[in-house]
Amino acid sequence: MATVRRLTTRHQTFNGGHAEVFPNDYTSTNEIDRQTRLAEKLKAEKDAARRDADELITLRALKISLEADVSRAQQEVKTLRESKAALESRLQDQILEPKNNLDPVYHGRYAQIHSTQAPHFAVDLGGESAHGWPLNLENPSQHLKLEKTDPNYRHSSWTISRDGNYLEFIQEDDDYRANKCGYRRSMKEKELQEWYIGCSRVKGGFVLENVGCGYSLLIQDAWAVGGGAKLRPEIPNEGDIRQLFRISIW
Repeated sequence: MATVRRLTTRHQTFNGGHAEVFPNDYTSTNEIDRQTRLAEKLKAEKDAARRDADELITLRALKISLEADVSRAQQEVKTLRESKAALESRLQDQILEPKNNLDPVYHGRYAQIHSTQAPHFAVDLGGESAHGWPLNLENPSQHLKLEKTDPNYRHSSWTISRDGNYLEFIQEDDDYRANKCGYRRSMKEKELQEWYIGCSRVKGGFVLENVGCGYSLLIQDAWAVGGGAKLRPEIPNEGDIRQLFRISIW
């Protein structure tokens, strides 16, 4: 390859008013090309590094954004699950057990409780003891007050009373019998005055199950109009029509 000589000025001196120029070293075009290529390569690498850095910054920003989106989504899922659990809990709290599903809205209301088997007989708290007596809409002894033992708790049991006399089962020897008591008992005995009132899923009517002893109220020998009938405990059986009562509330 031909060599081109380039004249450069190392220094100048003046001799009699004339400048004298001394030639510098000659540089080959090969060296110039090499330096040029090296400079271009370094520039390309620098540009590539800058692009990589910019891309890395972009990716990091995208990663942070995605992590924030994932965090928000996880929080939303957690919130939805908590809301679902709370709603299910509230719904479950609203659902009453079959054996005690008389609507709590009847707390404090009066009712007549009469037999499904013998509809002309009602629970009566007049006289010396609780008993069945011919249904009479004007008989105040049959106007029974229904009250929740805890009005703020839907699943609480009921008391059935008339003028402070509570329908209850009391224990005699190894058995129980229906009774009325003129005061609210205390401690565990008070549960003998508490009742679960639930609608039968087999036949129409309500079963009155005593909380304290677990027996239900049964009306016995309620056939002859004009005479009384006995109330006694029985093992709960919603298919036993003798244990089923209609409740007329006002």
